[in-house]
Amino acid sequence: MDLKEEVLLQVNSTIIESKGGPLLFILVLENEIASQCFLCDGVGNVDTKLSLFSWKSSDPIGILMVDPDIYDYDDMLQSLNSKQYIIKSKFHYFPETSNLIQWHESVRYPYKLINCGVEIQDDHSDLKLLKRDLKDHLDRMIQYLEDNDRPSDEILKEIWLLKLRYSRTSAPDLDSEISRLESDIMMMQTMFNQMETNAELF
Repeated sequence: MDLKEEVLLQVNSTIIESKGGPLLFILVLENEIASQCFLCDGVGNVDTKLSLFSWKSSDPIGILMVDPDIYDYDDMLQSLNSKQYIIKSKFHYFPETSNLIQWHESVRYPYKLINCGVEIQDDHSDLKLLKRDLKDHLDRMIQYLEDNDRPSDEILKEIWLLKLRYSRTSAPDLDSEISRLESDIMMMQTMFNQMETNAELF
């Protein structure tokens, strides 16, 4: 199973904002590729969160565990297995070394990262390009919602707040700030896609 790079961006953003402790992420698959993820903060919430991605009980999932050499994930894995989820593959992620390993039935498997956007680099011109692309993406989402017959004021407000916070970005660690904002935008994009799907049904 392969991963989109944006999944790791989202994982890293969550790690930065977390207070430590075991972090297990559920990977949502699309054509055998992990294209979305969310933090598993309780097995009872997994079904609800998966439903946001048009997931069916017959669909497999993946899991990613952060620093499994430090934290014990046995109880969380047993809880997931008791719910009879089809776990396609497991990833061990070590953020300190940026080492990512895929395992299945105790066997290490090869994988590749799928580049789906502009990479965050140290070069200043690349950061400017990324800022422009993120702003354009937000503007398109705002325009769509404003033109919609049934716009969601709550979603519009969240996107406007994202845009405002993004335009004021002056964090010393700009890479981390942009990574966090990208994670927010991906979450909004999921809501945006879900709203489009619902609109097509009526």
